[in-house]
Amino acid sequence: MGSNCRNMLGTLLIGSALSGCSNEAGAASGSDIIAENVYGVWACEMENEQEGVTLSMVGHTTYSPTGSYEATGLGVVYFDTPFEQIRWVATSSGSFSISSDGRLTITAKKVEAQRLFPIGSWGLDAENLAQVENDLISPINNSNEQTSDYTITHLTTDRLDTIDTDGISWSCRKKSETNK
Repeated sequence: MGSNCRNMLGTLLIGSALSGCSNEAGAASGSDIIAENVYGVWACEMENEQEGVTLSMVGHTTYSPTGSYEATGLGVVYFDTPFEQIRWVATSSGSFSISSDGRLTITAKKVEAQRLFPIGSWGLDAENLAQVENDLISPINNSNEQTSDYTITHLTTDRLDTIDTDGISWSCRKKSETNK
């Protein structure tokens, strides 16, 4: 697994606080960005492929009016087949801000990830599997505060789409009060 894939996974875990995927070009206009629309609990998802490896993540993020956020998610790295994968759970927390030009800035202050039981062996022995885990998970658990910027491409009271500086898109739907 190349360093680009490891870097993208790190971005995903640390940025799992987010949202995403949009077919629209450019950022939402300043008048469309209303910070209060971001507050609440969001169900988010993303999927991206790089170097023949597919990375997928689903999770929930809560944005507070105080400027803090908490996120939990399940991530999956798919290798050659859907039956060869590594799954992990991740949590992150920190702060966020929204600029008038549609930029969502996340500062992750605490990030933790834990690998779940792998499915398939993709030809790796226990030692190589441990190395993959070490390459993917350990740097995230040992990471310092990290700031990530996202462009809000769509924001309404129930939908939040963003794209990060690496081109990774997230799509979120706001959870209703009765469906949290």
